[in-house]
Amino acid sequence: MRFCKDQFVVWDKTEIYDNWGNSTENWHTPCVLEQYFCYVPIDASAVQMIETFLAAFQATGDVMYKEKAGFLANSLVNVQEESGRIPTFWAKGFTEFWHNCMINSLYLLDTFDGLK
Repeated sequence: MRFCKDQFVVWDKTEIYDNWGNSTENWHTPCVLEQYFCYVPIDASAVQMIETFLAAFQATGDVMYKEKAGFLANSLVNVQEESGRIPTFWAKGFTEFWHNCMINSLYLLDTFDGLK
């Protein structure tokens, strides 16, 4: 948990860059970076971290994990376009769109009970 949180979760604008040289100034935050090879914010990566934070909350009862899941879930809603589409990449300049990522995001939002 700590490894993922420390290496891939970005809560605000900091001085780091993705693999294409974009700084966090061009990212929607909070976000979760996909992996080292594709070190860029991805919606499905946020979903995986939300689910991980919720599992940690259930295992420990530590409310901090529930709150972190909520912050990231709010990011999913905040990046959602008027059409309902949730972008795959949360960084300016990317036009690629992966349906499977958005389906993960929509499923999470439909079933999300992390704040109850």
